Amino acid sequence: MKGNKNYYVLYSVFYKFISTFLLPYRECYFILCDLLEDIKTQEVIQNNVKIDKVFPQIYTNLLGVSFYLTKKDIEDALAYNFSDFEQEYIDNFKVKEYKIINNIVLSNILLSFKETDFKEKLNTGVDRLKKYNDNSIIKNNLAGIYFYLGLYKKAKKNIDEMLKNNLNDDFYKFYGNYNLAIINLFLDDNKEFSETVQKSIDLLSKLQIPSLIIDVSVSKALILRIRNLITIIKSIEKKDLLELENLLYTKIKPKEIIFQPLWIFSDYQYWD
Repeated sequence: MKGNKNYYVLYSVFYKFISTFLLPYRECYFILCDLLEDIKTQEVIQNNVKIDKVFPQIYTNLLGVSFYLTKKDIEDALAYNFSDFEQEYIDNFKVKEYKIINNIVLSNILLSFKETDFKEKLNTGVDRLKKYNDNSIIKNNLAGIYFYLGLYKKAKKNIDEMLKNNLNDDFYKFYGNYNLAIINLFLDDNKEFSETVQKSIDLLSKLQIPSLIIDVSVSKALILRIRNLITIIKSIEKKDLLELENLLYTKIKPKEIIFQPLWIFSDYQYWD
């Protein structure tokens, strides 16, 4: 009977974890919050759930999901009251640890967006992420950090590498070409600005929502964003990031905190 009990306890934890990949972000958030508490119960501990492996993955995914919700959801996830053991699990986790580091860094960047400490968080992000730059999502997010630091050529180099490494992946093609359209507007390449604008419009017009994005609200948010961004950049006459960002925000008023910057960043999640 003990063997059967072990099986059902393990099944319950992993079924809940896996189910979050298929549900809307708000439901995922609540389930992941519950799981963080569930795995600390004596029943789970005594039934061989490897909490030191499971806890960091659940927490990473919780942070990632929170990006598509509100500022308060990110703040609540970051403010999770770790026990000494839980903090040790996070600090010592080495299974694709770049995922959890990416989400922690991105949490702080998104929360500081348009705040006085934004540049400080960006520089901290470079320091923490640059050694993981072989990973495609890190390349995209690090490029975004470079972009906001005004390092447009470094940003473009990262995006070009990401696209080259993922020629047939619709997810990276979408993120790469969207963000490349943004970079092109600000690169000082001696071209007429109208020519640069048209190049960006051409890139944006060809974008297709990646098959990986199954949350309908996120798909709609991206479609609305692209449509309005094309309209806006047709009307601008100079390179002004603040103006462009404010115009886009005013048009679409994104609820998802990850879509408030002009650049599209990406979370990382554990799916295996």
